[in-house]
Amino acid sequence: MIPKRKKLTEQELRDALNAKVVAPLFKGKWAPPTSSQIPAVVLQNRRKRAQERVLEALVSRGSAVVPPDLIQATNHLVMSWAGVLFDDGYAPAERFEIERAKERDIALALESGNPAKVLEVQEKEYRRRIIETHGRIELRGLQTSHRILLDLDKVFIPLHLEQFPQPGEELAMFGRRKDVLTALSESEKLLIVGGPGSGKSTLVSWLATHSANKGDLPFVLAVRSLQNGSLAVADIAKLNSVDASLVTSAFEQHRAVLLVDGLDEAQDTVRNSLVESLEKLSASCPGFAAVVTSRPVGQAGEVEKLLPGFASYNLANLSASEVNEFIDKWCLAAEESAPRMGNVTDEAQKSAVDLKQRIERSPSVRRIAVNPLLTTILCVVHRFLGKTIPEHRVTLYDKCTDVLLYEWDRAKFAEDATVGKLDANAKRKLLMGLARAMQDGGNAEISEAEVVEHFRKVLPEIGGSGLDAKSIVNEIRDRSGLLVEKRPGYFGFSHLTFQEYLTALDYVHSGDWKQLVPRFESTHWHEVIALAAGVQGNHAGEMVKALLAEKNTTALILAAQCLETAITVPVQAREETKRQLRALLPPKSFRSAEEIAKAGLIAGPLLTDNLKEEIKGEEFVYTIYAIGLIQYIPAIPAIAKFLNNANIPVAAYAAHALAHYFYHTETARRILETALLSMSIALLKQLHAILLNYPPLDGVLLVRRAINKLIKSKSQAEPSSKLPKRTA
Repeated sequence: MIPKRKKLTEQELRDALNAKVVAPLFKGKWAPPTSSQIPAVVLQNRRKRAQERVLEALVSRGSAVVPPDLIQATNHLVMSWAGVLFDDGYAPAERFEIERAKERDIALALESGNPAKVLEVQEKEYRRRIIETHGRIELRGLQTSHRILLDLDKVFIPLHLEQFPQPGEELAMFGRRKDVLTALSESEKLLIVGGPGSGKSTLVSWLATHSANKGDLPFVLAVRSLQNGSLAVADIAKLNSVDASLVTSAFEQHRAVLLVDGLDEAQDTVRNSLVESLEKLSASCPGFAAVVTSRPVGQAGEVEKLLPGFASYNLANLSASEVNEFIDKWCLAAEESAPRMGNVTDEAQKSAVDLKQRIERSPSVRRIAVNPLLTTILCVVHRFLGKTIPEHRVTLYDKCTDVLLYEWDRAKFAEDATVGKLDANAKRKLLMGLARAMQDGGNAEISEAEVVEHFRKVLPEIGGSGLDAKSIVNEIRDRSGLLVEKRPGYFGFSHLTFQEYLTALDYVHSGDWKQLVPRFESTHWHEVIALAAGVQGNHAGEMVKALLAEKNTTALILAAQCLETAITVPVQAREETKRQLRALLPPKSFRSAEEIAKAGLIAGPLLTDNLKEEIKGEEFVYTIYAIGLIQYIPAIPAIAKFLNNANIPVAAYAAHALAHYFYHTETARRILETALLSMSIALLKQLHAILLNYPPLDGVLLVRRAINKLIKSKSQAEPSSKLPKRTA
């Protein structure tokens, strides 16, 4: 039983909080800078007003009990506020005041001494906080003077999961996708694997919001912030800033939803401890749902072995229709957030239609638009750089970085702001070394003190002063862009992809690119190596040769990726890469098909040459799957030859591939249309029955409808119908 406390008068409450918390935090922590142009009396008055605002905020809670984590947060506010000379308009101060007022019910419940009431109020507040924190997403790249936060549902595209079929089920099962809620209804423990930018963290936020809205209690754990892998109740409570009694109650009532984001970001020791803790928690507290996300780690299938009790899925690439839906939502949100002249809806539609047409006309750009991050980059670049879309991935990242760095221009800060005096190249240089240091250390976050120290060292190299390091950090703290404050006192890049890109730039510009090749065995470095090969001025040919010399499949795939990002590579290195890739064909499983597809366009013609009439049914599926992932359009005629294959499932899969992977091309449409018109009613019925096993994505549904129409028309001896025209 929580003991009841004597109710204090408001004045007694003010006196107690000021004496125990506020006055000690302000005492001796700050002195007016002698270099400031603001009169000392003004600065002293600002400090007094700041102290009074902090005190009033704590008083608004209604309780003299201030937990240690709140004292720490208050201290952090005071220190950071002092860095901007206690500016009256400091946004974090306003947020602090609002958050404290919202804690009033909890503080009063604690004062009441009623445990049930405390739990009830804690749950209500925690649920509100989850929805507020995870139910919004920041729209980046809009060059506004303030952060654009939108309701997640307004821009969220439901992501789908794919599960590899068991041996022997390849032809019947492949292509089935399901949403995450369906997967959770079938198995309460999920492992979701996805590459950079595939939407894992956004999916976690959506699940957290959905769970909180329906009455469950989600506990979100970002692996990058874990100091160890322990998942005891006390650890979960601390990481979610909630009382341990609420966590215990949620597990006991089977209403807990554990969301662990970024298993791949943990060091080996932390990862092993985390996996062990998950197993212990599952044994001691059965009946809770858990979703763990990760990038692929090590060899194909390796990360799944870490959690054998979890149903493992891959996050599916966005289909063409999902990309179009994403673009529609993004363009509308952009127009509503930063309206220009004209009707918002009309302007958004014009922009979306133009971008979708540009993507459809360019196979290279189509291959880029496969996940939410890359599609967002296309949207940002299209909106702000004259509606031009670079087809080279490194150039695309470069242009997007320019856009995000532009948000740090003079117009977004006070006239005398230090960061506004730096040009784009200086800002890029400031961040490159920081990204490299984080990548070298295997970190996705870095402390404020380390950021300040890095800036202090680099600023003199770009014409600045190391004395400005602290003020620059304070100036960018609350701004959207490349570097953002992930949590109080810790910074990170707005997406890991930008950290990897800037790291690649630093290794190339510093002449240290040779140090990258020996790191090919670590998935942590794959993207950096591939991007480094595409940086202007790098020795991409030597990188490729060094990777090929490793005589290792992982290094070989990386060499192929380097060929795709590189601007120029000697013919000899390209031909040797092809020779070694041929030895991996045909793929023997879906996983090997995915590995080969990672090689990119260079594997397209090799896989196409590998399509022969005598190829086995399963190998045919694996080969077409890899070709589809690459989106290699010249393979269409070779695939079409299988439409009249005696093995009906193989014919059905060829039709599925043409409909799903290649339906946006006129060549695939004409070939598929001609083949369907020539088929008998019996064959059409068999084909339709098998296509029912595949998800109705993009062209698949239209093909099924066309087959139905053809069956009816042939039965009635009427002229055959053609495939319905596809609409945008």
